[in-house]
Amino acid sequence: MDIGPTISGIDAASMLADASGAQLVAGSISPDAQDLATPAVNLTLAGVSIDVQARVMQAQQDSFQSLLDVVA
Repeated sequence: MDIGPTISGIDAASMLADASGAQLVAGSISPDAQDLATPAVNLTLAGVSIDVQARVMQAQQDSFQSLLDVVA
């Protein structure tokens, strides 16, 4: 079972969340903040992506366990 793509997806979403959070913090501190909507949306999308990737990983593990149960 290859979970590499799933892990890569979680890593990418985590980096997006970190970058978006940093943009939100920098924008909220600066009085001339222009666009806080984009990093807020990106932060939400990163959270959804991590949730989806975790569910995919769980489904992969469940499928693999079912196959092992059939063989054993």
